[in-house]
Amino acid sequence: MSSSNIAKSAIVLLLAVLLGAILYFENNIQDDLNDSFYQRLEQVHLAQNNIYLSEIDASRRFLYFLLDTPPIQGIARAEKNNGIDPQENTPLKVWRARLSTIFRSMLYSYDGLIQIRLLDAHTGLELVRVERQLGKVITVLDSKLQNKSQYDYFTQSLQLPERTIYSTSINLNKERGQIVVPFQPTKRFTLPTYDIDNDLFGILVINTNAEKMINKIVSQAPNTQKVIVLGEGDSFIYHPDFALRYSRDLNPDIDFRSRYQVQPWNNKLQLVEDKETNARFLALINEVEGVNVGSLNAKLVNLIPFSIYQQSLNEKRLTTYSLLAVASGVFALIFFAFWQYTRSLQALDSTRAEFKAILDGASDGVLGFDKALRLTSFNESATSFFNKLNNTKLRSEPQFLPDPVSAFIYANASKVLEGKEVESRSIKLTQSGQDNSWLSLNLSPIYGGKQVIQGVALFVEDITAQQEAETQLLLANERLENEVAERTKELVDARDKADKASEVKSAFISTISHEMRTPLNGILGSLNLVRKEPVTKHQQKYLEMMETSSTTLLSLINDVLDLSKIEAGKLEIDNEPFNPLSVIEHVALSMSTKAKEQEIIYIVDQLGLEYIELCGDAARVKQVVYNLLSNAIKFTKEGYVKLSATTKLTDDTVWLKVAVEDTGVGIDKANHNKLFQSFSQESTNTANEFGGTGLGLSICKQLIEKMLGHIRFESEKHKGSAFWFELPFAKSQAKAINLPSFLAGKTVSVFCDTTVELDYMIKLITKFGGQHVDHARPSDICIATSKQAFSQVEQVASEFKKVILVGDELQHINDSDNIVHISAPVRLGEFVSVFDLNKAVTLQPSLKKSGEAVTLTGNLVAGCEFLVVDDNQINRIVAKGILEGQGAKVQFAVDGQDAINKLLLFEDQGVNFDAIFMDCNMPGMDGYQATRAIRQGQGGECFCNTTIIAMTASALAGEKERCLSAGMDEFVTKPVVIEQLFSVLESLNIYAKEDDSVLIQPFEFGNKDDEEVRQQLPISESEILERLSGNYELLQQLYALFLQDSESKMQQLILSIKNSNCDATVKYSHYLKGQAGDLAAQKLFDVLDNIETYARNHQAGQCKSHLAAAQIEYENALKFVKNRVADLEQQHAKS
Repeated sequence: MSSSNIAKSAIVLLLAVLLGAILYFENNIQDDLNDSFYQRLEQVHLAQNNIYLSEIDASRRFLYFLLDTPPIQGIARAEKNNGIDPQENTPLKVWRARLSTIFRSMLYSYDGLIQIRLLDAHTGLELVRVERQLGKVITVLDSKLQNKSQYDYFTQSLQLPERTIYSTSINLNKERGQIVVPFQPTKRFTLPTYDIDNDLFGILVINTNAEKMINKIVSQAPNTQKVIVLGEGDSFIYHPDFALRYSRDLNPDIDFRSRYQVQPWNNKLQLVEDKETNARFLALINEVEGVNVGSLNAKLVNLIPFSIYQQSLNEKRLTTYSLLAVASGVFALIFFAFWQYTRSLQALDSTRAEFKAILDGASDGVLGFDKALRLTSFNESATSFFNKLNNTKLRSEPQFLPDPVSAFIYANASKVLEGKEVESRSIKLTQSGQDNSWLSLNLSPIYGGKQVIQGVALFVEDITAQQEAETQLLLANERLENEVAERTKELVDARDKADKASEVKSAFISTISHEMRTPLNGILGSLNLVRKEPVTKHQQKYLEMMETSSTTLLSLINDVLDLSKIEAGKLEIDNEPFNPLSVIEHVALSMSTKAKEQEIIYIVDQLGLEYIELCGDAARVKQVVYNLLSNAIKFTKEGYVKLSATTKLTDDTVWLKVAVEDTGVGIDKANHNKLFQSFSQESTNTANEFGGTGLGLSICKQLIEKMLGHIRFESEKHKGSAFWFELPFAKSQAKAINLPSFLAGKTVSVFCDTTVELDYMIKLITKFGGQHVDHARPSDICIATSKQAFSQVEQVASEFKKVILVGDELQHINDSDNIVHISAPVRLGEFVSVFDLNKAVTLQPSLKKSGEAVTLTGNLVAGCEFLVVDDNQINRIVAKGILEGQGAKVQFAVDGQDAINKLLLFEDQGVNFDAIFMDCNMPGMDGYQATRAIRQGQGGECFCNTTIIAMTASALAGEKERCLSAGMDEFVTKPVVIEQLFSVLESLNIYAKEDDSVLIQPFEFGNKDDEEVRQQLPISESEILERLSGNYELLQQLYALFLQDSESKMQQLILSIKNSNCDATVKYSHYLKGQAGDLAAQKLFDVLDNIETYARNHQAGQCKSHLAAAQIEYENALKFVKNRVADLEQQHAKS
């Protein structure tokens, strides 16, 4: 029989055995598991049954005890003799009192009893009743005794023989026909009483607390099992689902059979399925033995979820079948080993024949030797290497081989036999009748069974051709090395020359850029001086254009230096917040004059910008936009140039896309590859006609890629070009634009010369909520962009509510109050300022007038009322100056508790605050606690939802989150930045309420001091006056409070730092830091902020190292304040 047939027969036999074993084990597993589960349930049932019986037995003993007490017979005798016991001459009332005393004693002694009664067997009236009510044992008054003649337990007891006990099913206790609440699960036991004449005269009744017995029964079952207690008619007494308990009293329609479907599982267990949840259980349902009293019964149902049964079955199957699989595997391994052995014998014979054929056909010679170095075998190729090799040499030693070969064998055979490796050797062999040849010799061990070395094999390879090739390669390498050495010397010389040229270039660029920056700085300085003088609106605009152009040129000179940094890989990219609206419009404004000279249409479209603040390198963005825009204007002789900016959000990244589109000369497709290369333009003619170095686009590409963006273009000769770039910015550092819909409900007509202008104007109108209408329909607002366009509506201009004229050529038209002028190209902020200057300033800060510290109308919060909560009087005065300077009313509180008290008072007075400014760190109740109290209504119901804004000098990470989690709505830092404060109020929709007739005028500053001098002062008085809206009286109060309070606090701070008291250091440094912030003492503020941070981290050593700096800055600030107080007092005296 072949090995394959043996294998097939063995497999069939194994499968048959496995099938039989599985059937056998499967039946045994299920039988064993059923018995196991029955034993588990039966054991629990027996324990439960014993509990039930023990409870009943205890109740029987109680009844028999009571039956034998003297008052029972005394009452019986008194009942027969007109209320007097003739035997002891005792009234019925006394016997009842004595029986009541016994009943009370039993209730005190046994907490499982809840009621004991004696009923009149003839009438059913209660003669004596003692019960437990609310934990007390009381005797029920005669007036409250009830008639129980209609109850089953009474009628059933009348039929009982003497000393026979009747037991009711467990149900809920009822009084006067109503179920007692809370529920009292009760089991009653009755015993008829007979007098001495053996006449039935009374029924003893005890009510027991069945809940304790039920709990004991349920506790016998483990957590994996469920217990159900059934009463009369299989109604539920106890069920894990509370809604099903005591169904006979609460819901008679529900019982065990209506809720569960029962099927036999085996002869002992049943399969129960919940009809509502479809949950299945294995159940043991047994009656409680010995309970059948008065034809009543009780059943105990113990359930195990069928899933547990299934799990146990699977586990037993896994164990059993795993053992079966192991046994089958062992058998299979034994069979496989035997089968493999027979196959190995066959394969060995085949392999030997195969290897012999391979060796004979190999080009290399192979000779085999035993341990004694006697020749045992060789292949045909070996005879071609050695003339004397033939079959007669078998069993001979290697002496018959050429001397170099035999010497190699003798020298290395012992090493090979020890299992060591031997390096191959190349020899030149000369034999008679043959050409000289090169041979490679190698020795390898010959292994026998169990990897035992039985001899050595000599491998011989002809390497004559290889040896000749190596000789030629060595000659070629030598020649090549000589050439490389010569070339290397030339490259070193060239590199040295290039380095020298680069140094010369860098020196030149550095020198010329410095020489150009110097006059440009002079120009910019002069412009700043001129802007301080009174100028007209047109002059102001031209000054802005001159300043922007000069600044841009200065930036471009710096970019020339950046080119060398880019080439050296040393260019650094900043990551600072910037306003993309301002950045792009600054560049657009600087190029507007050039566009006018070209007499082309110039459009700036930023309506697609959805973020007013991004974090990146604004200067580099401006540089790229400038290059693209200047190229577009330079190469466009007619038509238009359009600059557009949009943003889009992708995942957590904001992408800024800036595009420049023109109708200029365009670029031929054949020359597209020349763009973005340094010093490269489309052609020589382009350079001659338009000028330029060809550096701009190259720098743009490298800058954009350095900022992780990309730049692209499309262009067609004589049709125009479109260049655009996209840059990524982190969404977490971006701030969204809040564009006002001030044109909502308004109609706007537009008069333009070209469709590209019209399209943009329609887009602009729609963006701000307006509706564009054509010329044939009347409108609220009219926009004209040229003389020719305005001529169409000049005669009816007075009929519009507002006429907006765009561009310089219409500046002379000013003959009507409804005419407003804006510059071209239309800037987003300037357009908004026509309708709402405040929102325009928020949208684009560049609209502030030159020399103004803050452009505020003086009416931002007119009519509003605020509550400022701060323990620092200086802080309160600063807040008062800022808010009242914008027309608001301000109330104060000095700490959190004071704020709560005053809010309650203001609620009674009908005061309603628009917002509460809350300092966070205050003595007593701090800002966080006060905010929570206000939100909880402790400051009055009307202030629960009032806006609360945190004002804190803390710079710790997470401070804003802490404020918001406490219930505050917003967060501003101290020292207060006015723009930030009113921006927060605007974001919370807190605006002026009153009309223009009561609004105050804004305060404006001039630049009196040189900027560098002011920066060297310890206190920036101009910044304080900005916050106080120029109120010098408040300024004097601030200085006075600082002198009055700060010196003692500084001494306390010094003492706490020297004593390493970090908690005190936090307190005093925070207090002084707040004062420094209010006085714009930035240097003092910074060093105190550092000390506070170190103290919070318990770094006392760092606090001490900063103490000297704090003392110096404090003394400087103190000296400045004292001098300014003296100056202000002198000025006041003179006035």
